[in-house]
Amino acid sequence: MEQRDHYLDELKGLTQDLYKDYQNTLDHYYTQYVDGKMKEGMSRRQVIEGMATPDLVAKRWRLYEKMDRLKGVKKKGAWPLIKEAREQQLLAPKYYYGGIGMLLLKIITFPFVLLLIFGATLLVNPAIGTFVVSTILINKPGVIFFAMAAFAFFILYGCGRYAMKFVGYFLEDMIDRTIASANLKDFSKERYIIQVDEPKSKRLKKEESVDYIIRE
Repeated sequence: MEQRDHYLDELKGLTQDLYKDYQNTLDHYYTQYVDGKMKEGMSRRQVIEGMATPDLVAKRWRLYEKMDRLKGVKKKGAWPLIKEAREQQLLAPKYYYGGIGMLLLKIITFPFVLLLIFGATLLVNPAIGTFVVSTILINKPGVIFFAMAAFAFFILYGCGRYAMKFVGYFLEDMIDRTIASANLKDFSKERYIIQVDEPKSKRLKKEESVDYIIRE
């Protein structure tokens, strides 16, 4: 009992800044993990010797708390957390860099898609094209310049708005992957030791979500 209490006391000291729900859940999962291993025939000492250090466990829980509190809100401060998730090997490189590549592809191609839609509209409905041409011919250069500037502004504004949406989707995806990979119920060393060849991040379906916290 003394050895188990020593580990838990150290872990509680390292996670005392967590919100109460997270602290209660940590205590519950710790007891559940140790008792479960002992039912399998392991001694308490063997169980604790096979567990990750309190420092590693505390880092995982602090990261989880910060990411969990970002879900469904603005993702301010998400980038440093994603960096930390990569350092803890919760985000596989192929998922992270694949997500970055897809994000850049969406941002770059979106303006061309808008222009393509505008061009197709002019082809399908010649009346719109005729109106645009007649407007250019009738009005003075200053008016034409203002109209073109306004058009360019709305295109850029729309692209900027959608770019921020794409970034938000990317961050949400990375947060979901990290949370799904955290597996807070498992305190074993194997779950915390860096294993570069084993991607831990999971691809969740749209309707899927992971919530490890026992909320009061």
